[in-house]
Order: sequence, then C-alpha cells, then structure tokens
Amino acid sequence: MRALGLDIGTKSLGVAITDENKSIVSPIANLKFSAFVTNQYLEAIKNIILKYGKFDTIVVGYPLKLNSLHSQWTDQVCFFVKQVQDAFPHQNVLLWDERNSTKKATEHLKFNLGLKSSQIKKHKDKFSAVVILQDYLDSL
Repeated sequence: MRALGLDIGTKSLGVAITDENKSIVSPIANLKFSAFVTNQYLEAIKNIILKYGKFDTIVVGYPLKLNSLHSQWTDQVCFFVKQVQDAFPHQNVLLWDERNSTKKATEHLKFNLGLKSSQIKKHKDKFSAVVILQDYLDSL
C-alpha cells in the first residue's frame, strides 16, 4: 500500500506519494493557503486520499531547529499530527525529521532540474515532501 509524505508549512502543504510497492516517490501537490488553518489542511489531505486511494502510512515532516531543539512551529505541527491521527485512524501517522529537506529540495530543483528561483518557489514544498518521504523509506 502507498505512503503519503507531507511538508507542513505556515501557508503551504507539500505533498508526495509512493507507488503501491513503496519504491518510487513522486511529488503531487504544492498547496497554498492564506494561513495555517487546521480544518483546511485536513480537508486537503482527505481530498488527496480520495483522489489517490488508501495509504497505510502518513509521514509528516518534523520541524526541528538545526540544533535539534523544538520551536513554536514544532509544537503546532505536533498538535496537527494528533488531529491527523484522529481524522485518519486507520493510517500509521508518524513524524520524520525534516531538517535540511527544503535545502535538499531547492538544490535538486536548481542543479538537477535547472529551475530558476521563481520556479523553485512554486515547487519546493512538494519536493521537500519527497525528501521527507524518501528519507523515511530509506530508513526501512
């Protein structure tokens, strides 16, 4: 069964999915919002599940500071993950260290795909979700 990767931002949601065998990770959405509103983010996740089918695992980027300390955003993401677990009780929802995921995604978009800064901004969240999900799969 597939896995879903999420990069939660204050005004965006980057989304990546795996194939059925969990061997290929693909970016699928870079959703923009006016603010972090839990119900809007949950509704977006629900729509992704309806569109792409069931997932057995939802991997959410865990935003730690580079020194491994929590921030206010870390606490908000943890609270949101509890709501995701309540909304989707049949999926394994877990946090995954996302440090450097945006940097890795930006470098990939710039150096491997040759995108310019304006294009990178449009795609970096979904590619950050790819990095998060791929890091999780590589650990298995």
